[in-house]
Amino acid sequence: MIFNSDSYRVDLFINPSLLTVQQNVVQKYLGPSSAKLSFFQTFNYAASSSEAGTLRSLNGRTILSTGETSLEVLSDAGSESEINITSLNLQRDWQGRRYQAGYFSTDSSNLRFSRNFNVLGMRVGTTLDTREDLRQTTGNTIEIFLRQRSRVSLFKDERLVSSRFYEAGNQQLDTSNLPGGAYDVEIVITDGTGERRETRFYSKSSRMPPADQPQFFVEAGSITNRTSASLPERSAHRLIRSGYTRRINNTSSFTLGLTGTNGDSMLEAGWFGMFPSIETSVDLAVTQDDRRALSISLRLPVLISHVLIDHRQVWGSNDGILSPNALLGEELRQSSITTSIPLGSRTLALAARHNSRGSTGSESTYSAIYHLKDRRIGKSTLRSNLQLVRQNDRQTVLFNLGFFASGEHVSINMDTEYNQVDSPVGGDSFGRAATSLGYRNSPNSPTAVFAKLNTRHQADVRTIGLEADAKGRYGRIRGQVERNYANNSGPVYSGNYATSFVATAGGLAFGGQELNRSAIIIDLSESEATRNHFDVVVNNTPVGTALPGRRTVVPVTPYAKYSVNLRARNSGFVSFTDRTHAVTLYPGNAVSLTWQADSVIIVFGNITTADGDAVGNALIHGVAGIATTDDSGRFQAELSPSVAELRFETITHECSVHLPEYTVDAGIAFLPPLNCELARKR
Repeated sequence: MIFNSDSYRVDLFINPSLLTVQQNVVQKYLGPSSAKLSFFQTFNYAASSSEAGTLRSLNGRTILSTGETSLEVLSDAGSESEINITSLNLQRDWQGRRYQAGYFSTDSSNLRFSRNFNVLGMRVGTTLDTREDLRQTTGNTIEIFLRQRSRVSLFKDERLVSSRFYEAGNQQLDTSNLPGGAYDVEIVITDGTGERRETRFYSKSSRMPPADQPQFFVEAGSITNRTSASLPERSAHRLIRSGYTRRINNTSSFTLGLTGTNGDSMLEAGWFGMFPSIETSVDLAVTQDDRRALSISLRLPVLISHVLIDHRQVWGSNDGILSPNALLGEELRQSSITTSIPLGSRTLALAARHNSRGSTGSESTYSAIYHLKDRRIGKSTLRSNLQLVRQNDRQTVLFNLGFFASGEHVSINMDTEYNQVDSPVGGDSFGRAATSLGYRNSPNSPTAVFAKLNTRHQADVRTIGLEADAKGRYGRIRGQVERNYANNSGPVYSGNYATSFVATAGGLAFGGQELNRSAIIIDLSESEATRNHFDVVVNNTPVGTALPGRRTVVPVTPYAKYSVNLRARNSGFVSFTDRTHAVTLYPGNAVSLTWQADSVIIVFGNITTADGDAVGNALIHGVAGIATTDDSGRFQAELSPSVAELRFETITHECSVHLPEYTVDAGIAFLPPLNCELARKR
């Protein structure tokens, strides 16, 4: 402690080891759902037709939810089949836990060899879907001591990643903006005394669970098989499986798993590690019938690039044909090594792969791809690459040259390719040329439309085709037609239509530009802003278009918080409540958000009394928002087209006036002179 009697100041110094660490405050779990009882239905219809026949299919997802609990049904129907239910399960997600029961597909999480089964049973385990702080907790923590309030900036590879102020003391830094990987971070601390720098090691990976929450699951049930019946058929085979993943330290984690069926069991173990510029994992598995598996992955720096090495192998006793429910599949061996080397402004990608599976033989592939620098000419791009590939005894040389140009509505893409193939049985060479001409409508339109004309020409293929894609309020529809004139075959047609139906206590809605598992309903059913439509802005990004007088479905991803507001478009003037809604959604949730939006006219006018005196400094009633007259009785106001009368109020007097006929031009009107008799207010 230092006491300065002249300035009557005391400076107290405390050793940093005696101070607590001030945590970076991030909400740990997703909060409660904003939705009550919701019904959510998606449809996806696909069809194709050719000389060989016609195929049709309809897939649907039905979810009935309340809050964080949902009942989900996945179903499909083909051209000649009944409706089949592939999944029917009750699920609840809350505070990092997930509970499931019913017909569902298992999830082997971080286990590298366990395959997925369809079961009738239950599952309990942890989940990261409801964690809000994953970008912070999947990496190691960085703590620093600050002598006073300071600005702390984080740099990776001399590039600024984040910068913010922290108070004095031991502080845990916000690392959510740092990218994945393992590397050194430079910390620049700026305070009143100057600048100082520190370097810390940092690692982040999706395979690293949060330090405060090991991941586990337990699932058990009867394995099911798909049949012609509506529900999957329950078999005599039982399955029980559990897994556990825990972080060892800031740079590594381990995983254990155990799977059991009627006649077999399997033990799995894995380790994952991240070090400066190196990432590696090793996974092992062994079954009761003496079958074994090994997986190794390694990423390491070599000169100015990185090399990725992967190896996966399954071997052991294999007498007879494997059961469809075998825990490990047939014998296989897969190995690969890849790298990408920058050569100035160009890139050379090298790869070697080997694959052998059971009795089907083996295949070895070696490739080199040289990407030449793209050249930009105005709004167009010229790109090219050269590929050399050797696959067993077959050698291929391929050169590709492409041109792409785009404008406001039209784009063109031309692609040419030359192949030279050599093999022990002979050689061949051929060329290919493809061209497409695309059209996109105005981004201000509530329905987005894209159409493309395609042509393709090579030795035995000469096709011309047309495809179109439109998405708007009623869903998304895509269609394609193509014909190959080289073999005189008939045209081939294909199409797809996807949409959603949503019901909440606030009303029903139909449509949506994309399919998802939760939705926001924008309710403008009581609005009359006929000359406008609205961008639906979710988390500061436009994701859809809402029309006045209707309810609009905006499908969104579950397990997230959203801020939702509207932004008016088109030339008309509009009056609406400019507010932002905050919602939290889980699977199957739908919330109905209501806005009142009405068209308005900008009117200019002047009002006097019968004696010609100005009605000055009067508050105008009957307009949108607030408007007043000036000293001379002149005013400007936003007026609904349905308003027929205005009331003017001064401090002591008031009067009303019926509006005469007026002409509107581009949303603006000049009112004829108005006059009224002022009466003293009671």
